[in-house]
Amino acid sequence: MLRRFFRRSLRDELAVHQHLISRYSKFIDELHPMYQVLSWEQVAYVLNAQGDTQEFVTIRARVLRPDLQLIRFIFGCGWHQPAKFRSKVRLAVRNLLPGNVLGTSPPVIHSWLCDGKLDLIVPMPTPPRIGSEISFVVSMDWPQKCAPLMLHAVADDFAFKFVQQDVKYVTYRIVLPPGYDAYHEPIGSDCNENKYRTRHMLTQDGRRQYLFEAFDLPIMHRAGLKLQLAEATVQASIGPGRFRTPASRLR
Repeated sequence: MLRRFFRRSLRDELAVHQHLISRYSKFIDELHPMYQVLSWEQVAYVLNAQGDTQEFVTIRARVLRPDLQLIRFIFGCGWHQPAKFRSKVRLAVRNLLPGNVLGTSPPVIHSWLCDGKLDLIVPMPTPPRIGSEISFVVSMDWPQKCAPLMLHAVADDFAFKFVQQDVKYVTYRIVLPPGYDAYHEPIGSDCNENKYRTRHMLTQDGRRQYLFEAFDLPIMHRAGLKLQLAEATVQASIGPGRFRTPASRLR
């Protein structure tokens, strides 16, 4: 019993320290831009009907100041997850070397913000040279991240919003489990349609995938894709019946 108490006390103390580091890092990150995200390419593989998701994010950034101490990323999902789900999220970060070669794993600090988002901090042991580029690959195994889409058949958003500078290039690709289909529509693309593109296609193994692509995404502008499972897909997932896509119902 005493050992359990000490373990819980240590976990609580660690959570407090992580929260303080998160607040301090947010202050530094927003005080003055120290880096610019050049490209952000994100792929979400929805694994099953429960909405378990595996994501890979490739991030490239340019160093703007000689005193860069950290890189900070925020990730979230479309619903307020209980702590029992958040505790099962697994993530890994690797340096991405020239030629898209995976490097070693840098030290990272992560904590959960009050709104349920994941705050990921990558400290810089030595400040990189100003003007140089640094790249990372973040992988996340996130239980029921897409539960609104898969379990409740409601519209789910897959979107970006950057708070420091415009981002030159972003993509978000969502791959559904086999046999699933969805309606889709863009988010935030009405301001400049020439810089935003959405499309859907099939993967090599026949899964539906949906792509959002944007160039020069403005600061504080939220843009991306909204997905909602097709009714026939939902019915097929809960019982026998003929599978029909949205396009087939319109013919």
